[in-house]
Amino acid sequence: MEHETIEKVDVKIRIDKEKKRNEKKDQYVVLTIDHLNEKVVRIDNDWDPKNPTYFDPSNPGSFKTPVNKGKNITWIGISDDGSVPIKIENIVMKNSSSKQILKSRSYIRRNEDVVVGKVKVKKIKDKDTEAYFLTYSVNENVHTIDPILEFHDR
Repeated sequence: MEHETIEKVDVKIRIDKEKKRNEKKDQYVVLTIDHLNEKVVRIDNDWDPKNPTYFDPSNPGSFKTPVNKGKNITWIGISDDGSVPIKIENIVMKNSSSKQILKSRSYIRRNEDVVVGKVKVKKIKDKDTEAYFLTYSVNENVHTIDPILEFHDR
């Protein structure tokens, strides 16, 4: 009987660990662009839908996107009224002396007009940040903003 109880506890612990591991997910960052002035008016990520990260259009460099190790991050652009295609062109690490969270220092656009990056698995700690340049285009005009990635080991 005691052995059976230990086995049940062990199975429950393994299931809980698997559930916790699966809670760590890929991240999606959606930029909403004003189709008239071609500026970012909103950035959303799906980290915590109940407590969204605030985006200040006058200071896009203060926007942080939480990420988990080994997961993908996908940047997507949409226009505020859906009338203009938005292309996320590339992601480039801003400062080579800061902590590198992404596996590569730069990523370029895929065919789907999005950019997908991969978060490193090693040598990053909880709350490490990485500043990066995000380049997007609207009507062939190219623009750059500089938000921040923040690693969360949750």
